[in-house]
Amino acid sequence: MPEALLPFGPFHMLLLHLPIGALCAIWFVEILLENEGDKHKNLTIGLLHVLLLLSTLLTIALGMAYADLGDYGDEIDAHAFWGYLFGGGVLATHLCYWINHKAGKLGTQFLYIFSLLAATVAMIITGHHGGELVHGNGFLTQPFKAGTAHAH
Repeated sequence: MPEALLPFGPFHMLLLHLPIGALCAIWFVEILLENEGDKHKNLTIGLLHVLLLLSTLLTIALGMAYADLGDYGDEIDAHAFWGYLFGGGVLATHLCYWINHKAGKLGTQFLYIFSLLAATVAMIITGHHGGELVHGNGFLTQPFKAGTAHAH
């Protein structure tokens, strides 16, 4: 990790929301956009894919810098693994989108949607592991456990 990037590591916690938003926006536009046979030519989705790719790369780089600053031990391994898998999924989705953009065939559309779904699953798992690093194990179910005091 370049030394110059290390001070920016804490910005990982801020920037990680950009890929989440971009991925949600892609799904939103994909689902709501009317399909008149040329939906694959819509450049709004293409621009969102560029945002997704760039923000994911920056988030991963800052996550690597942030991991170097903290003392997470082995707990960081699962988050990093799924984060890299998400990054690979985003790259695959980006490529599949542009292939489908050019070809527009049923097979390329299937590969694109499948890669988008796989990247989404990887993002959810990555986020869950990251949330447990920050908030502790079982943070999602903690409020539902009997006897848990709620501070307001």
